Amino acid sequence: MLQLEPVRALATRRWASGAMTLLCVAACAVDSRTPATTDDDEGFSSGRGGAQSGSAVTGGTSGTSLPASAGGTSLPVSAGGSYGSVTPSPSAGTGGLGTGGAGGAGSGGSAAGASGAAAGAGASTAGAGGSAAPGTPPAAPAGPCGLRLAGAAAVTFDDLYSAVALDLSALGADAALSARYLALTNRQSTGAPTCELDADSRLLLEVLSSLTVDPTAPGPVRLAGTPIIYRIDLRALNWTVAVTLRGTDFSDTWEAIIASSPFATPFLGDDADDATADSGTTVPVLLVDALLDQMLVGVPPFPPGVLDTLQADPELLPSLDRVSTPVDAGDVAGDLGVTQRELLDNLNLLDPALAVLGDNGTLERAVYAPLYRDALCILALVNENQPDPFACP
Repeated sequence: MLQLEPVRALATRRWASGAMTLLCVAACAVDSRTPATTDDDEGFSSGRGGAQSGSAVTGGTSGTSLPASAGGTSLPVSAGGSYGSVTPSPSAGTGGLGTGGAGGAGSGGSAAGASGAAAGAGASTAGAGGSAAPGTPPAAPAGPCGLRLAGAAAVTFDDLYSAVALDLSALGADAALSARYLALTNRQSTGAPTCELDADSRLLLEVLSSLTVDPTAPGPVRLAGTPIIYRIDLRALNWTVAVTLRGTDFSDTWEAIIASSPFATPFLGDDADDATADSGTTVPVLLVDALLDQMLVGVPPFPPGVLDTLQADPELLPSLDRVSTPVDAGDVAGDLGVTQRELLDNLNLLDPALAVLGDNGTLERAVYAPLYRDALCILALVNENQPDPFACP
């Protein structure tokens, strides 16, 4: 069994308990059960499947090897199509991930990989056989790099679960059970400019490419529509096998991630219920930042050499660094699916530690992370899809 040690302690991600007096309405007065955590540091291990190296991935019990990405370059991720190093288009407002057939390039993009997906003008990424998700998502609002777009509308959890439930309903039963979703909706809500959203998307695809071990499984697909949401297939990443995290067994890698992440929260509601039933998991969608946050602590670990390669890329480094930097009011509002104004107007309902956000201050992520779910349980009560009361502090 492969045994891997986290690269930094997870103690700062433990839930805060007691000592907090929060004003709440009756709807959120619920059982205060919280996720169990352990203090041991046994690391992350896979029940079966392969140990990854810089040149190959030894998969399953058969011991066969599949090509792996060298230095973070891309692996094939769909039958008949592949992802190369996806490059944002040079002009703000026209970026995005394009479509391509065999050897083709998306509009405004260059061919990526041996036969498939390309960078292009706000289009969908290629799925199985190099084909794109139906529809062409409009490009995100343009803005100068490094400056947030003022007055950006919040992408709510209703928006998120509506898109996920609709996509799952179009998949077959087996495909739905292997489908999970990663979203950049929090970044859109902060008014991040197109150039940054392009870099965030490219970082995600590079990470997923480095983890891919089954080139015949469907690759990442960007859903049609304005919210930036990607569907991934657990089979492509070999995330369907049982794993052990800090002494606890999980049915697959995704379940270990959502158990470890303070940002993974089960939701209830018409769309959330449908998404949960179709996918077979209580949390079918995560923010990209939440996944990267866990991977930086080894849940699951980056393949050898990949993190160094990503950090050496000047276009990707800001997106990667952001996961470890302090948060401001805009960051927190985006994570919560509300506007910055809505967050600031309701700070009095939240943990006093968040009050610094009202004074243009910032919080270390280690301080913010344990407070996230409590804030979400309060501010999301206006949504049709709301956090499961049993998951709320």
